Amino acid sequence: MKPLLFLTRLLPEPAIKLLEDNFTLKINPYNRSLTKQEIMENIKDADALICLLTDIIDKEIIDAAPKLKVISNYAVGYNNIDVEYAIKCGIVVCNTPARTHARFRCRSVPARSYSPTPNRCNCCP
Repeated sequence: MKPLLFLTRLLPEPAIKLLEDNFTLKINPYNRSLTKQEIMENIKDADALICLLTDIIDKEIIDAAPKLKVISNYAVGYNNIDVEYAIKCGIVVCNTPARTHARFRCRSVPARSYSPTPNRCNCCP
């Protein structure tokens, strides 16, 4: 069984096709940002999350996802994610700008691999 990946917004089709090879996808069905409550409801069974800069991923959202192993921000920075708390929970935090967005293969890397490098995480080739 593939791990469950929740996407807070629909990504470009080539990225979706690559992600489908490794994950069962659950994608925001609305053409808008989700509310905090909607993210919490959708993430509860997720193993992985791809969010956007507009999604605030805080302690409450992280706590709503007990199976979560990785958060990947579809943006250059991490300002919208409580990175410190995620790492304390053993969750890897990556960002996925430009060419790396389809290389979301971070799910089995320990949290110590977190890298503040703005263009990739340590676990993506």
